[in-house]
Amino acid sequence: MSYVYKNISGTTANRVLVRNVLYSSVKSLNIANTKAAGDIKADIYITYYKEPLERYRTVNLRDGQEIEVVTDGNDSSTISYTSSTPAASTEPVFYIVRNKSITNGTNLLLETLDYDTSKYDLYIKLDAEDSTADIIINVNNK
Repeated sequence: MSYVYKNISGTTANRVLVRNVLYSSVKSLNIANTKAAGDIKADIYITYYKEPLERYRTVNLRDGQEIEVVTDGNDSSTISYTSSTPAASTEPVFYIVRNKSITNGTNLLLETLDYDTSKYDLYIKLDAEDSTADIIINVNNK
């Protein structure tokens, strides 16, 4: 069992869990409304990623941020990298929760998100520029 922690804000879709062959499933997902005042609304969804998994590996930086490194198949050869929030995907979106209101000072807990974690990225998108949330994802390791 492992945990992934994220702080998100604004209306940009945030990739909170990069597809990974090391995780067997998502045991739970907790979203805490940390907005100064007022409710937030959240979309939680997955998208299929076409690129071969062996071309990517996730690197955790000291400050807690993740980057996804594109390689040529050799771990020592880095070609480029992207932040944990990529450009908008043109792939189909599969919603787990859509437009869910989370009252200020409370949280939303989803248990056992059953999808193929080796093929899909998990995203969370908030409704307003001043919306903020803390994310804790509990993943089961293979």
